[in-house]
Amino acid sequence: MKRFGVLLTAVGLLCLVGCAKKDTSGRQSISGKVTFQGAPLDSGSIQFQAEAGGQQGSGAVITNGEYTVPVRAGLLPGKYKVLISAGNPGQPIPEGQAPGESGPPVEDRIPPEFNVNSDKFVDVSADKENKFDFDIP
Repeated sequence: MKRFGVLLTAVGLLCLVGCAKKDTSGRQSISGKVTFQGAPLDSGSIQFQAEAGGQQGSGAVITNGEYTVPVRAGLLPGKYKVLISAGNPGQPIPEGQAPGESGPPVEDRIPPEFNVNSDKFVDVSADKENKFDFDIP
């Protein structure tokens, strides 16, 4: 009987520790797919900028057309502007510059209406799955 009490106490402590790590910030995970000219975007980045003040933005790397923002870096419910960028993978390194060295800006192959001139918005919700797909012509 004494062992049962010890076991019950241990299980209770594990539950408390597990519950303490639960996210209570209200942040939501975000995921989706990005296609570019009919195929999954090989690599790039997606950013979500808060429309209203006080909310923070977030972002993720796009790999093989997919992205995920986990809960710990997620977004609070609200409206966010979407910016998608992808450098030109065939852009050569300028002569005399070592790989990884800072140089001139990389040409973005994504049209400006999806980044610098973006008018794309998403509504993040606490009540539904936040899956947002983008098709870039």
